[in-house]
Amino acid sequence: MSVLAVPDIKRLGIFVFYNKAGKAEEYVDYLLASIRPYLSELFLVSNCELTYKTQKSFKKYTENIFIRENTGLDAAAYKKALLYYCGMDVCREYDEVILFNDTIYGPFISFDKIFTSMNSRDIDFWGILAGYQSEDSTGTMSCGYIPDHIQSWFWVFRKSLLNSNDFWFYWKRYDDSINNFWDVVSKHEFVFTNYFEKLGFKWDIYSDSEPYRSSDLRKNYNFYGYSANLMLQEMHTPFLKRKPFSLPRHELLYMNGGEDMKLALNYVDQHTDYPSKLIYGDLLSNYNVYDIYNSLHLNYILPYNYSVSEVNILKEVGIFLLCHSIKSCLEITKYIASIYQYIDTYIIMSEDLAENIKASVKDQGLNTDQIHFVVSRAESYLCLKEVPGWENYKYILFVHDAVCYWRDKPDTVYQSILYNYLENILKTREFVQNIIQEFESDPSLGLLEAPMPIHHNYFHFYENSWSGYYEKVKEMSEAVHLKCNIEQNKQIISASGAFCCKRIILDKLLSSLLTDNTHIPDEADVFNRLTQFMAQDAGYCTGLIYNAEYASLELANFRFYLNSIMGSSKFPEVSSSYFNEYIENFKSSRSVGVAEDTLCTLYEKIRQRDEEIARLYPLTSLKLQIKLRLKKWLPSGVYKIVLTGKRLIFGPRNLLFDYNR
Repeated sequence: MSVLAVPDIKRLGIFVFYNKAGKAEEYVDYLLASIRPYLSELFLVSNCELTYKTQKSFKKYTENIFIRENTGLDAAAYKKALLYYCGMDVCREYDEVILFNDTIYGPFISFDKIFTSMNSRDIDFWGILAGYQSEDSTGTMSCGYIPDHIQSWFWVFRKSLLNSNDFWFYWKRYDDSINNFWDVVSKHEFVFTNYFEKLGFKWDIYSDSEPYRSSDLRKNYNFYGYSANLMLQEMHTPFLKRKPFSLPRHELLYMNGGEDMKLALNYVDQHTDYPSKLIYGDLLSNYNVYDIYNSLHLNYILPYNYSVSEVNILKEVGIFLLCHSIKSCLEITKYIASIYQYIDTYIIMSEDLAENIKASVKDQGLNTDQIHFVVSRAESYLCLKEVPGWENYKYILFVHDAVCYWRDKPDTVYQSILYNYLENILKTREFVQNIIQEFESDPSLGLLEAPMPIHHNYFHFYENSWSGYYEKVKEMSEAVHLKCNIEQNKQIISASGAFCCKRIILDKLLSSLLTDNTHIPDEADVFNRLTQFMAQDAGYCTGLIYNAEYASLELANFRFYLNSIMGSSKFPEVSSSYFNEYIENFKSSRSVGVAEDTLCTLYEKIRQRDEEIARLYPLTSLKLQIKLRLKKWLPSGVYKIVLTGKRLIFGPRNLLFDYNR
């Protein structure tokens, strides 16, 4: 064991970096700039090719830059650096050798405080955070459990360990061909600390996590994954891991209510000097917007009967309303009646409706001289391009009348959609001011969308939010050179097309050659899904906006849907206390895993139903039997002629022929 003497401590840093685009975000620069004054030398190992800008940035800190393939992940890179790039003899010249990587944000305190705290401890190696003895959730540990271990994203080895042959034997023996993440963790990170502890070496960590260790293996868990806020506030951990921002939601909800990362980020923002914009910058450059929305639960529920700010911030706001009918325009004017005197308001419509809409607005008692009327053929926010001076506004509020939803549905369906959009974008002047205040106070926020409707058949959005538009959205994003993370297996936050935003997020699209106002098939559905990625490209987060009253309605509807879905299954195989198990059981119950007696019960119910139909409607049953037998006995061409002839004579005459129906 060894205690470090002050002040001439020689430290060697080995930093491992990986980014699939070869680009280092600003948080990496901050990390290296913070630790470099405490290092005598730095070796940088990149598991990927580097962009020119990133190479230039790294050279501010060292000329020792080594680029390799990402084989064996970080562990293999550390081995390569220790044994070959640096070498055993060079490493032994230092009092401490530090292995660290780019998977962390921070530090949130100075490295001087960290090193000062650890210098006086009589130990052989140390780190920042430990994982305590717990159940083997990976199923890979030969001992049957996960032992105490220092997490490998920040390891520090002192001379007493570096001078040991055991240390170098470990690294020479380590299989750097292991490429699976969990194999690397279980065969390296989980066992490293315990291996050297059994050899008599002592270790410690900086974080004050011992009070949160449990003697019950079932209760120990990964702090950084599920208790980041506790880790920062109570354990005084000076770093935040990147990974929890993209952990599968079902994993988080197994361990907590999903509140943790937002609380942690708020703590960093409010109680440290660390610029939180570096975290947002990395998230928006490398993560999917839906993961960001989920991990930070970016639902904004604002009051509408009072303003949270006394400052008038509405002068830089433009309201744009796309109307396709007199009827929808009359509904919209009810909302803008108390707003248009304070905020520039534009009503956009087709040329054939222009005079009638203007007259209708005037009949409602609104001063048409204070409202701008613009003619456009567009069916989405592309119509903004035709509004003179739209680019002069700092904020854009856009609402359309859901024309694509109401043409073939009852009026009540349409009215609820329009109610959603208007209530959550234009409820009151105070509500609009509160929305703008959110943008003003949160520099990371760029887009707030009205939620998707969930009544009628729009519930399917939550089953497949892409609705077949993935390829078109991807193609459009590439056409306008958006830098964003589009993944088909990730949900769309909203495709309502009604939103409030910082105007800058629309600039790239609306200034491109695509905005020539020619008709693009399904343009509304494509562009409504593209908006969140435009925000990401511009460096902003996307959230959902609700007024407080509508949020109550939405919560009631979601609870009803959830209760109905959970209660709809009558199969005992599906029942479970945990969401993820329930989903897995439900998937299994839909396959061959359904018990034979359950299937027999279903078939018996179907038989009983058919008998009841035959008893109550004998003619219907007879017609059906004749039709099925003709289809079975006759060639398809002959059957089609017979059925077509029957429909021409007896009806129904307005059905398209479908052989499979």
